[in-house]
Amino acid sequence: MGCGASVRTINDTNDKAEETRLQTAMQFLSSVSLLAHLPKEELRLIAAALTPKDFEAGEVVFSQGDSGNELYIINDGLAKVSVKGQSEELTVEAGDFFGEKALLYNEERMATVTALSSLSTLVLARKDFAALRLHHKVHFAHRKTVGFVRGRKDIESLPAPAETPEKTPEEIKFIAEALNRNANLGRVISLSEHLDAMIESCWSEEVPNGLQLIKEGDAAERFYVVQSGCFGVTRKRKEDKSGAEVRMRRPSTLGQGQSTIKAGGSFGELALLFLAPRSATVTALEDSKVWVFHEKIFKSIFMKASKTKMAEFLACLERVDFLASLRQEEKMAVVEALVEVRFYKDQVIMTQGDWGRSFYILVDGEVIVEADDEPVRTLVGMPSKGETPFFGERALLERSRRTATVRGTSPV
Repeated sequence: MGCGASVRTINDTNDKAEETRLQTAMQFLSSVSLLAHLPKEELRLIAAALTPKDFEAGEVVFSQGDSGNELYIINDGLAKVSVKGQSEELTVEAGDFFGEKALLYNEERMATVTALSSLSTLVLARKDFAALRLHHKVHFAHRKTVGFVRGRKDIESLPAPAETPEKTPEEIKFIAEALNRNANLGRVISLSEHLDAMIESCWSEEVPNGLQLIKEGDAAERFYVVQSGCFGVTRKRKEDKSGAEVRMRRPSTLGQGQSTIKAGGSFGELALLFLAPRSATVTALEDSKVWVFHEKIFKSIFMKASKTKMAEFLACLERVDFLASLRQEEKMAVVEALVEVRFYKDQVIMTQGDWGRSFYILVDGEVIVEADDEPVRTLVGMPSKGETPFFGERALLERSRRTATVRGTSPV
C-alpha cells in the first residue's frame, strides 16, 4: 500500500512538471509572431510537440546544403544566418525562427546558422508540423536568399504546398460559385472545362487582420478566393509623389464603387492572366480565410496547350524574326512556354513605362500601339494570311521599360 502511494506521488509530480513545462512553452509561443494568432488549444498541441535543443557559442546549428526537416524557434540567445558567397549576415534572437523552407518543401538548407552565444531552441519536426496541419494555420514571412527578414509579412512568393487538402462538398460548392462569379476569368478562359482541376489544386490559408496579401507593383504569384472575412483594395495615386494610397474601384468582380472584397469574392487573377505586376494593394481588414491558387498550378490547368494548339503556336513562332536563329528543339521549348490569353476591346495589353516581362504574338484581332498618348501604328492578326505580328520583345530582351502602350481595338 505504501509503494502504491509512492507511485501515485511520483506520477502526480511528473504530471505537474509536464503541465508547468507546457504552460511555460505556451506563454513563450504566444509571444512569437509566427504563432501569436493561434488559440490556446492550438498552442498547447504545438508546445507538446516541441523538442528543446541547445547549442554552445560557435556551434553550427545546420549548414547550407544539408537536408532538413525541422523548424527552429529561438527561446534564448543569438545566432547568425549566412550564405556562401554573400558578405551579408543576419542576426536572429529570441522569438525568431528559421529552417522553415526545408520543413515545408523538402529543400536543402539555403543558409548556415551558427550560435553566437549559448543558444536555446525549440524544434518542431516536419511530421508534427504536418500532423498539426500548421501549413494551413501559420504564415511564414518571405525570406531573401540570406534566409531571414524580420517582421516582413509578404507570403506571395511562397510555393504551393506539396499536397493540397481534401475539401468538403460545401467548400467545393462555395469555391465553384466564387470562380464562376469572377467575370475576368470567364472572359479569358473556358472555366467549365477546368473547374474540377482548379478546385482540387487550391488550399486554404488563414489571414490575420492587417496582413498585406498583395502589394501594388509586385510580381503576381497567387490568385485568391475569399472564404470569410474582408479585404480592402487600395491603389497609389499616380500623380501623387507622396505615395499616398486611395480606395479604388475594382471592375467586374466587385459591385459599383466598392473598395472591399468579402466572402465569395476573388482577386489576383488579372496579373496572373496578363503576366503583369499587381495593380493594387490588398490588405485584410479583419481575420479572414482565403483559398489560394498558385501561379504554376493556375497556368498548368488553364493554359496548357493541346498538340493541335502546339502546332499552331509553332507556326506563329516561325514568323517571329528575332527567334529565327533558334534550333527546332529550342523553338519547341519556347512553344511550351507560350500561353494563350484573350483580351476584350479597349483593354490595355501592356503599358508604356512598365517593365517588360513577356512578349506577345497577335494571333487574332486588332491592336493599336501608342507612344506618349499618340497613335504609332495598328497591328492586325490574321493567321490565314500569314499575318501574326508580335510586340513587346524589346523590353523583354533588353530588360528595360516598355516604350509604348498597346490596346485592343477589337477582341484579341
